[in-house]
Amino acid sequence: MPTDRSLDEFVGDAADDDADADEAPSPESDTESDTESGEVAAAGSDEEDAEPVVLDPSTVDPAEPTYSWSADGAACAACGEQATTRWRQDGDYVCADCKEW
Repeated sequence: MPTDRSLDEFVGDAADDDADADEAPSPESDTESDTESGEVAAAGSDEEDAEPVVLDPSTVDPAEPTYSWSADGAACAACGEQATTRWRQDGDYVCADCKEW
C-alpha cells in the first residue's frame, strides 16, 4: 500500500526561498508610468475597478472527495475486503489493491 508523504517533500530548497526573499522589488515593477501626462498609476489599478465575478451556485458542480478513511475500516466496493483507506474509482470507494493507479 502507498505511504502517506509530507507536503514538505514537495517544497523547493529553503536556500532558494531565502535568496528570493532578500531581493527587493524594483520601483519600476510596482508602478506604471504614463510618459505623456507624467502620471504614475499603481500596477493592477484596472483590476480594482472591475466588477467581481459572481457565480450562480446552482451552475457549479460540487467537489467530490477522492479519498476516504475509516478507523474501523469499510468494505471495498470491488473486492469486499475491509480497508481503513479507500480511494474513489468510478464513483465507488476501493482499496489500494483494487485501485487502478
